[in-house]
Amino acid sequence: MFVNYLFDEKNKKALLYGDWDIFDGQYFEEFKREIHVIKPFEIPNDWRIYRTIDYGLDCFAVLWIAVNSIGECYVFREYNRPNMIISEGCKEVKAMSKENAYCTYAPPDLWSRSQESGRCRADIFRESGLHLIKSNNDRVAGWLCIKELLKCNPQPRLKIFSTCTNLIKHLSSIQHDEINPNDCASHPHNITHLPDALRYFAVQHNKIPKQNNFIKTSSFEGDDLIKFLRRN
Repeated sequence: MFVNYLFDEKNKKALLYGDWDIFDGQYFEEFKREIHVIKPFEIPNDWRIYRTIDYGLDCFAVLWIAVNSIGECYVFREYNRPNMIISEGCKEVKAMSKENAYCTYAPPDLWSRSQESGRCRADIFRESGLHLIKSNNDRVAGWLCIKELLKCNPQPRLKIFSTCTNLIKHLSSIQHDEINPNDCASHPHNITHLPDALRYFAVQHNKIPKQNNFIKTSSFEGDDLIKFLRRN
């Protein structure tokens, strides 16, 4: 076909197959809508539910993720609201949470205390009804953990409900950082919040638990995983 001689592989996929998610500089080249995006289904009662958040005054971002007994992760709900104060955002998140969440991950900066009041934003979350678990903010290790979950071996361990339209769009759009190609670009900033929330989850869950059991296996988790990634 004539197009094979004129265009590189990425442009051929776009022109021939309509795969416009592929472009130069894309960070998550592993992400394929036809593989990772699925129709919603009812989450079984015995799956463990996690929430994971990223917060700034410019955006309150939350993902709900269900994990089954063999470590497959399903992002089934999202919340992405700009200009939302903590107390009001927590009300909306709790109203959307139809399931009992096992825990809610958040970035460490929410525990930084104000010099004026001595309080931290994690305190306000707790007072508003959301008790947070501190995740790890090693950006590169976190992005690598997402890549591991997206990797097909032969199937990916991370899939996303088609109703999570913002996360799907943002994962497709986020690019490599110009200075550090191992990191994601921080601009445009509005597309970074949901991927950041996913990162706080992924760095804690890049492991495969035993069948019908959530006991930690010989795979790495959390800080141990980060140490392993840095050594390799």
